[in-house]
Amino acid sequence: SKDKEFQRLVNIIMKPEERIVKARMKNSNNWIKGYYIYDSTNQKHFIYPLDNSAIKNELIEIDETTLCYFIGLKDKNKIPIYSNDIVIIDNEPDYEYFIVEWNTDLARFVLNGDTYMVDFDNYNSTDCEVIGNKVGYPEYDFLNKHIWSI
Repeated sequence: SKDKEFQRLVNIIMKPEERIVKARMKNSNNWIKGYYIYDSTNQKHFIYPLDNSAIKNELIEIDETTLCYFIGLKDKNKIPIYSNDIVIIDNEPDYEYFIVEWNTDLARFVLNGDTYMVDFDNYNSTDCEVIGNKVGYPEYDFLNKHIWSI
C-alpha cells in the first residue's frame, strides 16, 4: 500500500529527529507533535509526545485523518514544514497557494498548487512560508481537489 511504502522510505531517508508527526488529538481540536505509533491489534493511532510536550510518557490517541509528517525542512521563518501544510512561495509571479504532499511517483514531497506542481529541486524551503494546514483550512476551494495521499 502507499502508506507502507511511504513509511518504509521515511525510515530509510530520515533521521529519528525528522520522523516527527503532528495530528489532532482524538475528539479534540488540539494538535500534538511527536512520534507516530499504530496499534494494529486495536486499530488505533497514537502519538508519543516530544520531550518538550506538556504531556509526557503517555500515548495520546489521535484522529488519523489529521496526521501530518514533518518533511525534514523549515520555511523562511524557521517553521517546520509538514505534509498538508499550505505554503506560499516568495517571488512567484502569481500569488498561489501550494499544498505540501507526498508524490509516490517521484518518491518525494512536492508543492502542489491550483495550477501547477513544483518540488524542492525548484525552490529552497527558505523560499516558502507556511501559512496554515489544509486540515485547519477546509474553506480554501482548491484544496478540495487535492486528496491526502499519505
